[in-house]
Amino acid sequence: MIKAVLFDLDGVLIDSEVQDQKWTKEFIDIKGINIPIRRFEKLIGSHRKQNVWKDVIKGYENLIDDDFLSELRAFKSVKRESFNYEDILFDDVKEFLDFLKINNIRIACASSSNINYINNALSMCHIKDYFDLICTGDDFKESKPSPEIYLWCMDKFGLKNNECLVIEDSPYGIEAAKNASMMVVARKTTFSFSQDNADMIVDNLNEIKNELIIM
Repeated sequence: MIKAVLFDLDGVLIDSEVQDQKWTKEFIDIKGINIPIRRFEKLIGSHRKQNVWKDVIKGYENLIDDDFLSELRAFKSVKRESFNYEDILFDDVKEFLDFLKINNIRIACASSSNINYINNALSMCHIKDYFDLICTGDDFKESKPSPEIYLWCMDKFGLKNNECLVIEDSPYGIEAAKNASMMVVARKTTFSFSQDNADMIVDNLNEIKNELIIM
C-alpha cells in the first residue's frame, strides 16, 4: 500500500520546464548565438552540483564565453520575479492532491530547485498547504540522480521504500527514484529525453488513482 507520494516540482506540478525553455530561447536570440535550443534540455531536472553545463555547450565553446551562464541565470531570475506560476499549474494537480489527502496519503515536494523558488511557486499556486514535507536539493550532499533526497523523505515519514511513490519527469529524477528502490511515475513530456526507466508514464496524474488503491 502506498502511504506517501513524493513529487518533483518543475515539469510535474507546474509546466515550468517549457516556460524555462522559452526564456532560454529568448535569451540566446537576444545574444545572437546560433545554438540549438534542444541542447538546453540537458539542464532539465539537473542541479548545479552536477555541472552538466559543459555538455550543453560542447562543440559551441567558441560561441559562448564564461559569462554566458551567469547572464542567462540573471535573465531568468528577472523573468521569474514578475511571473505568475498559477498560470502554468497543471490542470490535474489540485484534484489529485485532494484525492491523496482524502485517502490519508502523505505528500512531499522534493525538488532540485532552491527553497525560495519552491515555496514561492507552491504558494502562488495555492497548493503549499497540501504538502507535509518540502525539501530542496541544496540541502543534500549529492543531487539527483542520487537517491539521497527521496531516502530522506522516506525516513522523515517513517516509511519503507515500497510504501513511497515518486512522480517525476526528467531522467535524473526518474533515476533517483529507481536508485531509492521506489516506484516512479513519469509525467509525459514533449522533450526529447527518454522516460523509459519509469514504471509508468501518464498524461494526467489522475490516471494513477486506481493504481494507488490497488498497490
